[in-house]
Amino acid sequence: MDLMNTVVELVYVGWTNNGRGSVGRNTNLKNYAASKGKPWQDGDIQIEFLVGEITRTGDAVAYTGDELSGSHRSGWENATSVDDATIHFCLGFERCAEWAYYASQQKRITAAHNYYNQFHGKQAPDSGSDKDSSNSPVVKEARGALGVPYVWGGESYTGGMDCSGLVKVCYQRAYGISLPHYTGSLMTDSRFRTVGSIDQLKGGDIIVSANHVGIYTGAGTVIHEPQPRRRL
Repeated sequence: MDLMNTVVELVYVGWTNNGRGSVGRNTNLKNYAASKGKPWQDGDIQIEFLVGEITRTGDAVAYTGDELSGSHRSGWENATSVDDATIHFCLGFERCAEWAYYASQQKRITAAHNYYNQFHGKQAPDSGSDKDSSNSPVVKEARGALGVPYVWGGESYTGGMDCSGLVKVCYQRAYGISLPHYTGSLMTDSRFRTVGSIDQLKGGDIIVSANHVGIYTGAGTVIHEPQPRRRL
């Protein structure tokens, strides 16, 4: 991720119309989601809409206003440091009083550096349809584990894995994301969201039930570590 995309990730997306009745960001977001045949609560739709607002690119542009304008846009686009990008983005997008921003400036800059250090240089997660699920880094990792034997509590390509160990290893290797090695914890992890139907699944998504978990690869298929004495 580059500097601008890193700072975009820091925005708190409060989808409201700000007291403007049926005119505002909430309505615009819903209209964009409807054009894609998805609910406005869909996380990917919200990200697409936000990126369209900020970068003025993509399908969402037709539904958004120019939320980041004036000198702060040029300051953000031309920023050479995380600090400068954060200052221009927050003042330009939130448009709060400067005294209100500067009161929490260091906290915001520290958070921006944390995001930048965590994600800079990493490949973005698969954007997702069945036809391109083979491009998902997680799916590639899971396919690389085919043939690994089941070992309860395992999380090793050479020593064996169990079902949650497979998911943990693949996400760690693909994105540097640390997941719990326990199916029950995956079900309640607040970082995940549920989907309404199988049609909304994307390559690399996690399929989890009460006592088993696997990785969706697209076209209705799943890679999982089955059971003792069997191989992936």
